[in-house]
Amino acid sequence: MEGGAGLSVENRTANAVWGISEEAGGVAGGSCVFLEKRLLTEWSRGAFAGMRLSVTRYAPGTLMPPHSHATASVSLVVRGVFAERIDGAGRAGPGLSVIVKPAGVVHETLCGSSCCQTVSLELPSRIESQLRVKLGAFARVGHEDDAELTAALIALWRRALERDIARDDAWMERWWGSCGAAMGRERVGRSDGRLATALAVGARGGSAGEAADAVGVHPVHLCRLFRAANGRGTAANFRRARVRRAIDQFDQNGSLAGVASGCGFADQSHMTRAFVAETGTTPGVLRSLLTGRV
Repeated sequence: MEGGAGLSVENRTANAVWGISEEAGGVAGGSCVFLEKRLLTEWSRGAFAGMRLSVTRYAPGTLMPPHSHATASVSLVVRGVFAERIDGAGRAGPGLSVIVKPAGVVHETLCGSSCCQTVSLELPSRIESQLRVKLGAFARVGHEDDAELTAALIALWRRALERDIARDDAWMERWWGSCGAAMGRERVGRSDGRLATALAVGARGGSAGEAADAVGVHPVHLCRLFRAANGRGTAANFRRARVRRAIDQFDQNGSLAGVASGCGFADQSHMTRAFVAETGTTPGVLRSLLTGRV
């Protein structure tokens, strides 16, 4: 990673582990970088030599001034909001979004008002070039709200914690066959500012009718707006919003049943089905991943 405004983020965090945070202040008009980074695994041999998988936590309000990375990356925003400004345009990645970024893209990073956590796969130029040819991936910056990509990154994260994945080229070949193809798909969407309001209602357990009333449209029209934005209907978008909210409540040390009740689910089993649909795993497993207790 190459830092802007005198800041070298990679040098400050490459050796960081949980419990050790590093802060860089006084750059770019008082902006601040405050984070923890944990390297999960690094591929030192085989077809994927040079790849690295890491987990990073960003403190609320973290601001990184303009900088670029020497490697391409695929990052899952597990929780919180990870917003960026690239080429003058702002992009926000809420929890469960996947951010695909080619090498050399200059961007600014701003985390939201709560802790943000990401899982990132860094790719050397050799692998990035191969994937561009094979899969069409990394041809552009992408912020994808996609359940298949979410599940793929969580599966990689879980496997890296459970075994020495850096020695399993066959598994990684299969993983890239599905995940890389999904990243290479063209997605046509149309943003609409009313959807954020509707999602906030849905995340609290509100109905489609209540959300439609909140934005002044008919429930059928609200469903059309969602499908135009991301290809998913109201119910699927509300399910994802509730899963995001549940993940953000994992740190409160309550029971999963209590989390389910507070996030609009009928019961814990209802929440589990929603998690499997949106993340490919259960809330218990994902909470263990977030705490590193797999």
